[in-house]
Amino acid sequence: MQLRKTTLVLILLASLTLTALAACGPQATAAVSEAYVTTLAEEKMQALNDGDYATFTADFSDVLVGAIPEESFQDLRETILGASGRFESVTGLRLANAKTPGYVNYSITSKFEEEEVLLTLVYAVDGEQVEGIFFNAPKLNQAMQAP
Repeated sequence: MQLRKTTLVLILLASLTLTALAACGPQATAAVSEAYVTTLAEEKMQALNDGDYATFTADFSDVLVGAIPEESFQDLRETILGASGRFESVTGLRLANAKTPGYVNYSITSKFEEEEVLLTLVYAVDGEQVEGIFFNAPKLNQAMQAP
């Protein structure tokens, strides 16, 4: 259980760092389209439902794959399913301003069984690989902090 919490904290810290790098600032453009990101988000969340690590991490940068090994993915999956339920659909998407030049983030509003989850995917401006992933929702945040 302690390994699980440590793993989840490390994933959260890595995601927060990348999200902070891409949170605010002048509007930037991304190499990937909104339609592509919507489809990708749906695929990633369905892979989370199914426990499919290979599909979940496809299109992730080497750094991000290294930050989320398969055991950590399974811990993350268990936490998300327990707190938020299964993914159902993407309900909205917006390209967010980048605080750090060279990065953009997509904020994807997603419907899960138990709550709405904000999924953030971080991209390098000219990149096509996901550089960061972050989940934000009240029940999920509470579960991540539980002892």
